[in-house]
Amino acid sequence: MERWHPGVEVLRAATLRDLPPALIITAEVDPLRDDAEAYATRLWNDGVSVALTRHPGVFHGFLSEVALFPQAKYAIDEICLHLREFAGR
Repeated sequence: MERWHPGVEVLRAATLRDLPPALIITAEVDPLRDDAEAYATRLWNDGVSVALTRHPGVFHGFLSEVALFPQAKYAIDEICLHLREFAGR
């Protein structure tokens, strides 16, 4: 018997349509990039509002390197904007 949990393996869930709007940020060099982008596509296909941004030239975890990568500041600004919009401000 195969076991899986839809909260962990969301791409296997029957539908994602009831999820809130999502912001998916990926890095060009990231072993999780393809899965994150597939998740964004799945959200979109299920009618969920989703924004996807891939940041070129950076790796997984780049958000913690604001001093080294300008992409980190842009991503943080994008996250703040998304949260403001989600909160209705």
